Amino acid sequence: MDTRKNKQRRQQQNEYYTLKEIERLVEQLNYETVKIEIVMPHDKVLMLEKTKHRPIGF
Repeated sequence: MDTRKNKQRRQQQNEYYTLKEIERLVEQLNYETVKIEIVMPHDKVLMLEKTKHRPIGF
C-alpha cells in the first residue's frame, strides 16, 4: 500500500514540476492572458491560468 501512495505522490510532484516548467516558459511570451488546460487520465484536469496586469499610470 505504501508503494501505491509513494507512486501517487511522485506522480503529483511530477505534475507540479511540469506545470511550473510550463509557467516558466510562458513568462517568456508577451501575453495578456494565458489559459492552458491538460486533461489527464481518469478525468483529472491540470490548469494554468495567468494574466499579466499592466501597471496603472497617471
